[in-house]
Amino acid sequence: MAAVKSARGNVSGKVVKTMWLFSWVQLAGIACSIVRTKLVALWIGTLGIGLFCLFNTALDTVTTLTQLGIRQSPVRDIAAAADRNALWRIVAAVRRWSWLLGIAGAFLTLVFSPLLSRLTFGSGDYTLGFIILSAAVMLSAVTNGELAIMQGMERLNRLARATVWGTLGGLAVSVPLYYWFGERSIVWSIVAYFACQAAAVMAMRVRKEAAQPCVRLTGRELLAEGKGFVKLGIYMTLSVFIAMAVNYVFMAYLNHEGGIDEVGRYQAGYTIVNKYLGLLFTAIGLEFFPRISKVQASVSRVSAFMSHEVMVAVLVVLPGATLMMTFDDVIIRLLYSSEFMPAVGYVNLALAGTALRAVSWCMAYTLLARGDGRVYLMTESASGAAFLLFSFIGYRAGGLDGLGIAYSAWYGLYVIIIGIVYFRRYRMRISRRVALLSAAAVVVTAGCAWARVEGLRFVPAAVAAVSSVMAFRVLRTMIAGRRRGKVDVE
Repeated sequence: MAAVKSARGNVSGKVVKTMWLFSWVQLAGIACSIVRTKLVALWIGTLGIGLFCLFNTALDTVTTLTQLGIRQSPVRDIAAAADRNALWRIVAAVRRWSWLLGIAGAFLTLVFSPLLSRLTFGSGDYTLGFIILSAAVMLSAVTNGELAIMQGMERLNRLARATVWGTLGGLAVSVPLYYWFGERSIVWSIVAYFACQAAAVMAMRVRKEAAQPCVRLTGRELLAEGKGFVKLGIYMTLSVFIAMAVNYVFMAYLNHEGGIDEVGRYQAGYTIVNKYLGLLFTAIGLEFFPRISKVQASVSRVSAFMSHEVMVAVLVVLPGATLMMTFDDVIIRLLYSSEFMPAVGYVNLALAGTALRAVSWCMAYTLLARGDGRVYLMTESASGAAFLLFSFIGYRAGGLDGLGIAYSAWYGLYVIIIGIVYFRRYRMRISRRVALLSAAAVVVTAGCAWARVEGLRFVPAAVAAVSSVMAFRVLRTMIAGRRRGKVDVE
């Protein structure tokens, strides 16, 4: 038990540092995306924006379906490798698999390029564009394989540098293309963006030590080494596909019931809640996933790390959510325009469920760390069904505000679904102190959301100020405890 407490006390500084680092990495990526979109709008116009969005949407779908989760699924195997020889065999397998999946994805894109053009644009006029984008499909797979290796080996600083330099390089190369070639540059700029990302990742990629012998895998060994993460990746791909299908069904329903303007307002609010606040969750997961993958066989250690991670997530999310409630209208006007102000109610009511999201997000990683792909698929399928049900009911009952309540209710049910697996199937625990903190955060965020909807801006503002100070003090104490070897979570 002392060893568990010591390990639990030694991660606080690393978690906070990683969260801070990757929040800025993602903000840099968002900033580059905003600049790129703005320049396309100015120099090419609405046609450019439409082409850019449609090509990228199609490309995201193709890469999701053909890469078998290569960005995430190998992380657990790499992190849990028994020794250096086993590690480099897995790394070699991941690199080979990423190339094979990339080539297969590019080939399928080439073969189905006429169909992709018709499905995306309603005609075969953009077949050549999809033929060119097949190169981006291959580059994406290779890039994601290397990023998974960096994350699994916990080379997070290297991963951050590769991501930032790739993003900046992609922007720098794309800007002249937009200016000089206009509409014709869209496809080539996407390929150039993926090429810059691949170049940055290959320049930063983890290389084996000089003393380490070269790893050569036969076809049978490649299948054996990759069997675990490929199988998990298939389940993850199916889960993503279900989520995409569920989102498509609901967006089609919303368009039918409320019109395209309502879809735009909903999408704006959903992006603010899910994407921008989600930066914190993504940053936390980059360090947390490989850490619990190393100890996934130990119930006590995973439980200890889980308690610690939930505490950090809740401490950070509470001030973040209440701060967004305080400046909801400012954020919407800054990111969009006053036409999207009807989404304010949705944003606030959905932010009420962010503490629940923090808890469920951490718990869900235990399924991936254990490689329990079938159960992960079942929980995500149940989550998708709950999202559809609550969203249908919420919109019929209260419009966009009802969708905000549905979002929070969805994560409330998701916590229960994941909790059944976490507590009953895996027999893991969360400390009482962290459970009480999480429950209090849920109540406080819900109260602030209600107050903000009623026009009481000072309530979330006061909570944001107090919780920020408290979070700073607690995290500082946790980091100090790390330096003195003390315990963080009792």
